[in-house]
Amino acid sequence: MIQKKYLTKYRLKVAAFFNNEYAMRHILHNQRYREHILQIPYLKATLSSLLADDYLDSIADAFVDYHVFHHPKFQDMDLFRSALMARAMRHAHGDRDTNFEIERLFSTLMRTPEFEEFMHNIAEISLKHGVYATRMDTFLKKKYFPEMILEEEISNHTEPTFIKKDFYYNSNWMPLWAGVTDTYETPLHERSSAAEHIAFYVDYEELDENFEDVIDRITSILAMLAYEHDPEKHIKDDTISYYYLNSLFKTTTIKDNHNEISNRLFGLTMWDNVMRNNITQKEAFIKTTSTIKLWKQTGPCQETSCSENCINFEDCFSLARRIYRTADKSITESAIQTTKD
Repeated sequence: MIQKKYLTKYRLKVAAFFNNEYAMRHILHNQRYREHILQIPYLKATLSSLLADDYLDSIADAFVDYHVFHHPKFQDMDLFRSALMARAMRHAHGDRDTNFEIERLFSTLMRTPEFEEFMHNIAEISLKHGVYATRMDTFLKKKYFPEMILEEEISNHTEPTFIKKDFYYNSNWMPLWAGVTDTYETPLHERSSAAEHIAFYVDYEELDENFEDVIDRITSILAMLAYEHDPEKHIKDDTISYYYLNSLFKTTTIKDNHNEISNRLFGLTMWDNVMRNNITQKEAFIKTTSTIKLWKQTGPCQETSCSENCINFEDCFSLARRIYRTADKSITESAIQTTKD
């Protein structure tokens, strides 16, 4: 269901950036996913060997798209059929002949039970968290710096959003049901050349009490279809993306406030320093200040280097720990949290 408090423009970009950062870290550090994530480099090495000069790193993403498109378990999610094939085309080469060969390779590999099980697990993880789990190996190499969250840059550094299973289930419950139907089964069969159409089924006896919610969900579904048809066209607008992307993120308050946004990035980086370097929060705090400034109510820290000898150290570290806890909660929940959550 679409949020009632919409995020717009830069705030929506910020929500997408941090939501996906938290989701990727949740996947990376979730022990239930570990055995599947560890196999991703082997998947890409296999694809590189088989495809040679036609290999692209994003073809692993296309395999996720193909799996969700073809697998019987996901057939009820037919709303996403056109979106999945469009994504697969973009993630491979965009050339139909080459893409046909890549899809044929996918079908061949899927005949191996072990490979089919691996792809299914990776697809389930991606659908649950709304990001491509296949990008985890490159995500580990990502560098963080203050300029990456500037309005004109943030979209370039945002982890790609995948279709989210919750979007489908939140869209389809009575009194509204949406699905794809063959055109010949509709009154449009003599008027449209399209093979399929989107159909909305509404229980009008319940419509009166659910009118606004039904309108919201129809708008969200139509926005999803338009956005997925041409993401590059719509990512920078505040209409289609406004209705679609707002339905993907947990209702929360993202302020268009540089201090808060910068401190969220600080919290992410500090969390990474703790987890990846196996150091204390205090050590991670000092290390993080070398690349990203901590913002207090009075502005950014003006010291050239952080030291426990600084008279403001305890106040700064206390703030950093609160920011760290918010990052930790967000990663645990795989969604944006605030200090009030």
